[in-house]
Amino acid sequence: MILQQLKDKLGDCKFADKSLCENKSSYHIINEKEFFIFDAEDIQPVRIVHSGDYQLTVNNSSSSAIFLVKTDRCLINEEGQKKCDCVLFNDRKTYFVEIKGSSTGTRKDKRNKAIQQLGNTIDYFETKGVVLNKDETTAIICFKNYSRIAGAANDTKFGDFAKKYQIILEEKYNIDF
Repeated sequence: MILQQLKDKLGDCKFADKSLCENKSSYHIINEKEFFIFDAEDIQPVRIVHSGDYQLTVNNSSSSAIFLVKTDRCLINEEGQKKCDCVLFNDRKTYFVEIKGSSTGTRKDKRNKAIQQLGNTIDYFETKGVVLNKDETTAIICFKNYSRIAGAANDTKFGDFAKKYQIILEEKYNIDF
């Protein structure tokens, strides 16, 4: 199982002494039909919320177990290692997620940085020997301002990513399990 691989090969939260998280672990199991992921863009990792401010909606119609792995500011503590915010998975699907705030004129740069962070995390997992089911794995860039989704100008970047990692790259603000 992927969760056990992650724990065996990567350990747990490297920032537990600095974390303000209720649960100091990098790993969470959620069985709710719908929940939300929030990244405050501070020194804390992403967190699960049920209302208020959030960037990503997770739909879990079957209420099956979904695993959240807080990678950035929690699990991975490699010096200079840029990584995505979290990984969500169940027995069928895996999502690498990078959440970005958006402000006028910087969306392209943030998208480019997100692509790099997603790729770095996938590479990191592979170098540590974590095996993922790539048939149902997707990398997600999630902007807080959901009003615009990447257009045709990004098709080449998204295609290059898919070719390199054998993983689809999408820009969206909700995922389905």
